[in-house]
Amino acid sequence: MDLPKVKATKAPKVQEDLMTCIPMGDPHFGLYCWSGEVGQDFNLDIARQDLCAAVDYLVKQAPPSAICAIINLGDFFHADNLEGKTTRSGNVLDMDTRLPKVIQVGVAALRQAIQTALKRHDKVVVINAIGNHDDVLSMALSIMLANIYENEPRVEVYDQPTRRHYIEFGQNLIGVTHGNQTKDAQLPGIMATERPQEWGKTKYRTWFRGHHHQDKVEEFNGCLVQQFRTLAPGDAYAVGHGYLSGRDMKAIVYHREHGEQARFVCSIDLLRSLEQ
Repeated sequence: MDLPKVKATKAPKVQEDLMTCIPMGDPHFGLYCWSGEVGQDFNLDIARQDLCAAVDYLVKQAPPSAICAIINLGDFFHADNLEGKTTRSGNVLDMDTRLPKVIQVGVAALRQAIQTALKRHDKVVVINAIGNHDDVLSMALSIMLANIYENEPRVEVYDQPTRRHYIEFGQNLIGVTHGNQTKDAQLPGIMATERPQEWGKTKYRTWFRGHHHQDKVEEFNGCLVQQFRTLAPGDAYAVGHGYLSGRDMKAIVYHREHGEQARFVCSIDLLRSLEQ
């Protein structure tokens, strides 16, 4: 029996020299937070609502470009097992509900984000970085999406089980990784080693990474390393240890020949104002 596939759709008119990137910093689907303990409520329904609303807002703000790259920077799922514990250390995680439901809602949310991007962009590229909270489910997510969109030529899913991925767009080379296994200063050298031809052809080189939930940009000899925030609040462990960061999602627009041209920010406060 054939599995249901998404059918091909008609592309909108776009600006061919532009690419829009939407990095999703550590969405943590399945995380549960109680406002009485950490100052903010968070659960599976809020995670889906926030992610989909932020993508909708950012897609509308950015110009209609040839490519929209939806880049999940890892830890899309808060837990990787039925026990709700970290795989490496066995720490008990604050889980909202049963893992099968978390997977179901997470996949639906990412599919909604893809469909939103398809309305305004010619092609949608999807990258799911392997996080330290979801080593296995991150790979399963990519395989599921690659099968779902097998018959939709406007969607490309990077389903290689690698810790690092790369996007080349004209003079731009973008690396994607979660960031838990490498130091930021190492990443430019890793890019040059793993992609020597692309490194030599391009002028604007940058890394996108998550993991630390911080808004941070460093430059290493002309190569930027950018960390991104998450829309999710800190869990009890993070807040208890004083790991406090802002919450937002961004869209960054790149020109094929001239590099970054614009950046749009959707903060958690803006999302809440849009709900009113």
